[in-house]
Amino acid sequence: YDWWRERELDRGHLNKEQREYFENEAAWLCARCEDVGCLSGGKIAHAAEDGKLLIHQIRAEHCSKSARKHPSSAFDGLREIVNVLRGGKGMLTRNVAYLCGLANGSRGKVVGVVYGPDGVGSFPEAIVVEFPDCCGPAFYPSEPKWVPILPMFSMQEGTRQTRTQFPLAGGYAL
Repeated sequence: YDWWRERELDRGHLNKEQREYFENEAAWLCARCEDVGCLSGGKIAHAAEDGKLLIHQIRAEHCSKSARKHPSSAFDGLREIVNVLRGGKGMLTRNVAYLCGLANGSRGKVVGVVYGPDGVGSFPEAIVVEFPDCCGPAFYPSEPKWVPILPMFSMQEGTRQTRTQFPLAGGYAL
């Protein structure tokens, strides 16, 4: 207990470089889902405000209005809304290419959002994320760690309710 108390963040044991890394790079561990959402949402909002950047709020596509009311757990973790920011942290919420290092919990930096002919505001075609631990074939030869994340489809078990969404969440907290 004494060892742990000596290392609490508010005790000032971290040097400037360590504190900056912890504040800006490390994933914060939270006990409650609400805290994860607040922390990630706050980091995205502050980064957008500081850099005058657009927050891409991506609403899932559903088969019906009633499907929107169901939690992400009913659709294999696909969320109703995903907020991403160019240059912000993103985290996979499903295994995409496990053998290539793209598993549930993999964190990366959002490079950009690819929209179709209807442009910003429409449902995107892909979200490009730079994953430092990616070890698969390169999608972009000049940027081997950039990976286009495509939307995924899920059907709620025992119903015909469907959701299409990107398997991403803000990557600042767990």
